[in-house]
Amino acid sequence: MKYLLPGFLLLIAGTAAVSLAYFYWQFRLSPASLWAGRVRRRLVDLQSQLQPLDRPTDTQARGAKLGETLFQTHLQSIPASAVLGFAGIGPGTVERIQSAGLRTLAQLIGYDFERIPGFG
Repeated sequence: MKYLLPGFLLLIAGTAAVSLAYFYWQFRLSPASLWAGRVRRRLVDLQSQLQPLDRPTDTQARGAKLGETLFQTHLQSIPASAVLGFAGIGPGTVERIQSAGLRTLAQLIGYDFERIPGFG
C-alpha cells in the first residue's frame, strides 16, 4: 500500500511525458512546423546576405570623405557677404561678421555668434 501512491503518481507522470513527446513529434511533422522551419532558414540566409551590404566599403568611405573635403573647399570659396541674401540680414550684420574676422561661409558654420558685440 505504501508503494501504491508513488507508483500511481509515477505512472501518471510517465503517461504525461509519453503523451507530450507524441504530440510534439506530431507537431514537428505537421505542415505548419515544416513551413516555420523553412521560413526560419530563409530568414537566416537573407540576414547573412544583408550583413556585407550594411558595411560601407573602403571606396564608399573614401568617396564620402572626398565629398566632405570638396564641400568644405566650396564653402571656403564663398565670401561671408553671401549671407546678405537671407531675410533679416543686412549690411550691418555682414559688417559685424567681417569685423570679427570671419571672411568665408565655412568660417561662419559652427561659429559662436554671441561672442560678436551686438549679437544675442
